[in-house]
Amino acid sequence: MSTWTYLGTDPVPGSVVLDDLEIVLEYLRRVKQRQRYYTELRESLELVIKDRLGETEVGTLRGVPVATFKKSLRISVSIARLRALHPDVAKACEDIAEVRTFVLLG
Repeated sequence: MSTWTYLGTDPVPGSVVLDDLEIVLEYLRRVKQRQRYYTELRESLELVIKDRLGETEVGTLRGVPVATFKKSLRISVSIARLRALHPDVAKACEDIAEVRTFVLLG
């Protein structure tokens, strides 16, 4: 727990004061913003290469393989459909775990 003296308004009940971590929060905001930028950039660059590959699986640079774009099958289970068709099986297969989700507000 921080020994920082809180000088602002009354804290939210059940909260922890993060005033001394203001720079950490600011850097995290900047990193998340850059991460979004680089994710969008990566996706657009990959799209250029995928468009060139078309249905071909391997792309080369000077005769050396540098990228692949392969098809594969993915099997998934529709939980909604399973619950509708076999609620007893869906219930028997449930695995419930507590999770904590971090959200940077503002």
